[in-house]
Amino acid sequence: MDIVNNLTIISQIEIYTIAKWLLEIFLFVYSIISVVVIRQIKFMTITIKSDTNKLIFFFAYFHLAVVLIITLITSVIL
Repeated sequence: MDIVNNLTIISQIEIYTIAKWLLEIFLFVYSIISVVVIRQIKFMTITIKSDTNKLIFFFAYFHLAVVLIITLITSVIL
C-alpha cells in the first residue's frame, strides 16, 4: 500500500512541475509579445500627442508589469 501512495505522490509532483514549467514558458512568451505590441503602438502613435495615447501606454506598461510580476512569483515562490 505504501508503494501505491508513493507513486501517487511522485506522479502529482511531476504533474505540478510540468504545469509550473508550462505556465512560466507561457508567461515569458506572453511578456515578449507584450513588449512587441507596446513598441508597435508607440510607433503607430508617434505623431499623435494626446491624453488617450498616454492612457494607452500607461495601461500597456501596467499590463506588462503585472505579467512580469506574475512570472516572478511563479518562478520563485511556487
